[in-house]
Amino acid sequence: MAAARGSSACYSLEYEIEPGDITDMLAGNPERSGRRESQLAVMIILSLAAVVASALAIRHLKSAAGAGDWVLIGVAGFWFGVIQQGQVLWQTSPRRIARRAFQKPWLQGNVREQVETGGIRSIAANGIETFFPWTFLVKVHETARAFHLLSQDGRPQVSLPKRALENPALIPKLREFLDHATGGQTAMADPDTRA
Repeated sequence: MAAARGSSACYSLEYEIEPGDITDMLAGNPERSGRRESQLAVMIILSLAAVVASALAIRHLKSAAGAGDWVLIGVAGFWFGVIQQGQVLWQTSPRRIARRAFQKPWLQGNVREQVETGGIRSIAANGIETFFPWTFLVKVHETARAFHLLSQDGRPQVSLPKRALENPALIPKLREFLDHATGGQTAMADPDTRA
């Protein structure tokens, strides 16, 4: 549950982490999504090159008896690259990472996030408390599900699910507070998040 408290404009969110929260945080990370798009582009280029190389090799093998093994080695190399890149994309998919992360014991049970004037206090389900000062959390990335607070290097450090707010009317107030607390450095928001 969430509540605005007093004139200090603090918020307290209590929620149980869902796999979708982790997926949203990973998929919504601008740095990570750019890297993933690059990996996908490499996969497409390698796939096309492997198909072309296979077609040329088949044509070459049919036309020249006793063609060199270099043709087959080259084609095998292209297909090996395609398979390797596919495995990397599969292993680093946000859903797969979220499934593995969700099995961690400290992500089971209720989590409490306290948004304070000095930073965010995060209390894990196992009772471990971590404080993130606003000097460390410098950007806000908003998605349809949550506000993700990023560190200087662009990595998400804290995620505040919007569903944890007891009243949806608090979303614009929390957005304004987070924008102000991070110095107005808002990372690109998803197009459908700002109401």
